[in-house]
Amino acid sequence: MISRAALRWSSQFATATGLVLTLTACGQFTDATSDAREKAAQDARNGARHAQETVAEVLRGPLRGERLQTRAQEAVKNLWSDAVVSGRLISDDRVAVDLAITGYGVSGGGLDKGQANVWLCVRLEGSAGPTPEVDLKDTPCPPGLPEQNGHGPIEGVVGVDE
Repeated sequence: MISRAALRWSSQFATATGLVLTLTACGQFTDATSDAREKAAQDARNGARHAQETVAEVLRGPLRGERLQTRAQEAVKNLWSDAVVSGRLISDDRVAVDLAITGYGVSGGGLDKGQANVWLCVRLEGSAGPTPEVDLKDTPCPPGLPEQNGHGPIEGVVGVDE
């Protein structure tokens, strides 16, 4: 027969072991979610850099004025079906394109799977010429952005250099 003390000890041991395993699993879920958010942010940043290169290509061409602005804006919009793009002509050879894109990241797997969606809102600004430099900087996101996409809810906004 097992003594009451032994039963109490084994019950306490089982409870403590379960608590340690639960806390460890919660830590892993947090790590997977954090890792997924960082991957989503990097995905969006890579997209913004791709848009920066795309605008630079447009600025190397012969277009000026409204045609330059329209072409730069269209070229960026054509990169993503769900991007929010607007722009303005600063001068005959200088344009600004505002871009809001989402980034998606997944980390881990099974019980330790994390996923995240984030917005990145940037302004791409540059002047036409043979070797254009296009500035890439954070800008406030436009109002009314969707709160979810095909991957699920969008958790927040990240910056270019965070």
